[in-house]
Amino acid sequence: MLILRIATEVDWDTEEGCFRTFAQECSRFYASKPDPFQNDDNSSKDDTETNDSNSAKSSPSTRSWQWTVEHVLFPAFRTGLVPPGRFSEDGTLLQIANLPDLYKVFERC
Repeated sequence: MLILRIATEVDWDTEEGCFRTFAQECSRFYASKPDPFQNDDNSSKDDTETNDSNSAKSSPSTRSWQWTVEHVLFPAFRTGLVPPGRFSEDGTLLQIANLPDLYKVFERC
């Protein structure tokens, strides 16, 4: 399916459009998708019950995905991600907290 979408959906006429649409198709291909064949035991329950139970219980595949994000992706981002400078200017990336500054704030308490 990836080859078909690259052949039909990528804008091959302009360089910028080619890179943008090629990256979009690659991201669609590699994006995490729910398994359509997974048997969901909570499918017959009410949505409110499902939302309440999801915080306490999660499926093994969800826990595996969360472990991968926490122990593989985040450390890789920390060591290898070098975003362009414009990302900080246009709001693509935002700094949520700065640990040394947080220590200064809580030292006063």
